Amino acid sequence: MGSDWPPSDIWPMFFANLAIWLVVGILIALIFSKKLENNKVFKTIGISAILLSVIGIFYIMFKFD
Repeated sequence: MGSDWPPSDIWPMFFANLAIWLVVGILIALIFSKKLENNKVFKTIGISAILLSVIGIFYIMFKFD
């Protein structure tokens, strides 16, 4: 059975995964930003994704710290 406390050796890989996906997201944003610049639906989706990511990171930090 698992516990509520993740092992400390998992955290470096968590942050490495976060960094990789941030780089991928920034590259995708740079590539597609000019094509989708005036589309309000994509702006709303982008803002929602950023907010959900930040909320999720804070949830994980407060849950396990």
